[in-house]
This record gives sequence, C-alpha cells and structure tokens, in this order.
Amino acid sequence: MSRYFLAFCVALSFVLNGVILAHATSYVYVPFDDPGATAGTAHPRGINNAGFVSGWELSGGASIGFVRTPAGTFQQIGGGEIGTRINGINNTNVVVGTFIQNSGLQAVQLAAPYSSSAGVGISPGLASQSEAFGINDRAPLNQQIGGTLTLASNGTVTGFVTPSAFTTVFPGPSGILSMQVFGLSNKDNGLRYVGTYETSPGVFQGFYQTSSDASSSVLITVAGASRTDAFGIQYDQAGTFTFPAVVGRYTLGGVDHGLLLTNGVASLETIDIAGALGTRLYGVNDLGQIVGEIQANSTHGFYLTPFADDDLATLEGCLGNPALCASQILGGFIGDSQSPDAIPCQNTPANTALCTAVTNILALLQGPNAPPVSSFFVESVNGVVAAVPQAPGLLLVASSGLGILAYRWRSNRRAR
Repeated sequence: MSRYFLAFCVALSFVLNGVILAHATSYVYVPFDDPGATAGTAHPRGINNAGFVSGWELSGGASIGFVRTPAGTFQQIGGGEIGTRINGINNTNVVVGTFIQNSGLQAVQLAAPYSSSAGVGISPGLASQSEAFGINDRAPLNQQIGGTLTLASNGTVTGFVTPSAFTTVFPGPSGILSMQVFGLSNKDNGLRYVGTYETSPGVFQGFYQTSSDASSSVLITVAGASRTDAFGIQYDQAGTFTFPAVVGRYTLGGVDHGLLLTNGVASLETIDIAGALGTRLYGVNDLGQIVGEIQANSTHGFYLTPFADDDLATLEGCLGNPALCASQILGGFIGDSQSPDAIPCQNTPANTALCTAVTNILALLQGPNAPPVSSFFVESVNGVVAAVPQAPGLLLVASSGLGILAYRWRSNRRAR
C-alpha cells in the first residue's frame, strides 16, 4: 500500500540528517473543497473537538469565511465590506477572524448561526489593523481570543489577547521586532499561546510556551529552514495534557512543510503530502485530528484523523467494499460487528470521529473518478526526509453534502 505522508524530527539544538526512522502515527486523510466557492481556494484554519472546521475561501472574487460540518456541508460567513476571513473556532462553535473593511482589517467574533458579529475587545484607538486567529473556551466570557494587530501609535505588528479590562499586548521576549499570536489553549488558565516572532529583520520563527509565563517561550528552529510558524495548539479541554500538541509549518528550500510537535521540539514531525507543492498544518483538536491545506497549483483543504495501527486491516477491508462499509457504519461499526476486530463507532469520542471520517471517505469512493482506497491512508515517521515525497499522480477530491467534484492533477518535480 502506498503511503503519502512522511515525517522528520528536528530538535532545537540538533538535526538528524538523511536518516529515516520508525513509524509514528497513522491517519485517515479526508480532502475537501467547498463546491459553492471558487475551486482551489480553500484555506482551513481550525478544527474543534466535534470536528467542525473553520476557514476562508474565495467566492465571486472576494474572501468569505466558512464553517464545515463533520458531515461535509459548508456554511459561508460574510459581513466585511470588502471580504471576510474566518480563522479560529472553539468548542462552542464561536469563530473569530477579520472583516476586511474599506478602512482596513477589523478583528471580529461570531457565534452560531453567524448572522451577527461583535468585536473582540481591542481597546479603541489602539490598533489600525487587527485580525483574530485563535479562540479557546476559558472564562470570563467562555473564551479568550488571540491574534495580531498593528499599533496605531507606531505601526508595530504585535500579538494581542482579549478579553480583559484592556487589551493585553502580548509580552514577547525583549528584542523581538514583531510578533503574531495564532493559537491559544485552555491550559494554564488560558495563558499558553503559540505564534511567530520576527527575531531579526525578515527572520521569522514559530514559538510555543511551556507555561503561562511569556518567558517560557521556545523558538522552533529547523536547520536550513528560512522560517517556521506555529499556527495551532490543542484546547486541552479536560486539562489532561502535559504538553498540548502544536501544529504549523516550516519553509525549507522554498517549500512549505507541515510540522507537528507532540511533546516539544524534540518530538517534531514533518507531514508532507506526496505530490503537493507545499503542506501547512493550521489546527489540531484534543482528539489529535489535524486540519491543513496543500498547494497543488491551487489550494485545497484536508483533515487527518488518527487511528491505532491494529485497526488498519479493518479500515482497509471496510473501505474496499464501500456499499457494505456504509451499511456496517449505519449499524454502528467499522467492519463486521461480529468480528473482534470491528471498530465500534460510539464507545469513545476518538472512534466516533474515525467513523465520521470514514463516512466522508465513502462519499468520495462512491462518486465519479473515485481514487484508490490506499490514498486515504497516511502515516508519519520520526526522522529526516531529504525532499517532499513525490507520487506519479495525485487525485484531489472535494466533497460536500451538495455534491462531489473530482479532478486529476499530475505532479512534477519542481525546483523552488
């Protein structure tokens, strides 16, 4: 069976070179685009514990936000004079982003059904531009919001966190030229953030915190990379994670690679989709599901759902017979319910998420130009890879409850 993902591990102070090490995590892979938007413009940005995905896309030449349900349907979200970008989503389905106004960017939050918006608590006159990227589930308003603003006083780009009695301009380490806050966890009373620092002119490095203190920030360094970014962090809704996982990207040789930190920089894994020109990871929920985008002459969304290695044969067998598999899932199992290897859909949130992902895949397998079953299974490995894995062809399939769009893109090696 072909594998479309590889990973490599980079620590802050050392890099393994040219060695491929052991397998780490297996995922099922669900690609998607919104058929109601301009094809190839999906930019997923967040995923909550229920599997709702937030992001933005283009429609009619303008940016518009969206929320994708676990069933694969899309709700578009507008409101800006020129356009709208939706970024983060929390576990109550509140989303944050920015309205693109004639006067500039204005950070906003919207609660379902997303028909009205509110500001994010930035003090009047503080910012000339602002965009919210992350939202958690903490009090006092059942959430905290993080993002980036441009100070009206001097034009400095910096991170912010609200709500509070006043906007908190994120206290990054001394000497930082600019910074952006992209994600925030519930951990440490909602005071654990991820984002990107500009450490010297034109040099950008992602960071994460190991505590609520800004001085605990750790820079994400990948040897040879021109930049790194940390875009998302787990909510830690139950308060059980010692280290909430972090996702982002690094750029090496002009190519974006997805990165995943499961336990700090020493656990860094790279996730690359074979045949894509670039991979970026933007959000991760408490179940380990990851949402991101790939570049393949245009931009396409995807999400990953982890599964236990022992379940691979059951998943392959089910997806190999889509009609039977759909019937089995209706009965509450992946696989034959009488088999000891059957995966029950309702006994754990992780299994429920896996059954939902398989249902999404079944819609693609039963549509026109169905890709091979093997293309929906990926795995990461710990170790170094020299280049983005290439495939003879990459079948990108976009689906929603409104229909299925499929097309083939022939990959070629490119120097970038």
